[in-house]
Amino acid sequence: MTLKSLALAAAAVAMLSGAAIAQSSDVDQTKTNTVSPTGSTALEDKQLMGPFYTDDSMTTLRTGDEFTAAFNAMSSEDKERVRSECANSTSPREAFCESIKNIQ
Repeated sequence: MTLKSLALAAAAVAMLSGAAIAQSSDVDQTKTNTVSPTGSTALEDKQLMGPFYTDDSMTTLRTGDEFTAAFNAMSSEDKERVRSECANSTSPREAFCESIKNIQ
């Protein structure tokens, strides 16, 4: 009987541990629209996104090698933030996000 109780307790602990791990994974997924120090999302941060555009109003995208060079100049953390926000279907920068998909 004691062996059965120990097995049930071990199973309960294992299940609770799995739930805690799954919960922490869900928390990580909510970081898709990380707010920058300026108070905006990465895709709206003029300092971060400015190099991708030819104008201050961020309406005309650079193309080809200039666009790729701007992306490659970003830190890996910023690249991940931008890719993550682009994965959000409500992204306000559809043309930008389409261009990012073409960069490996």
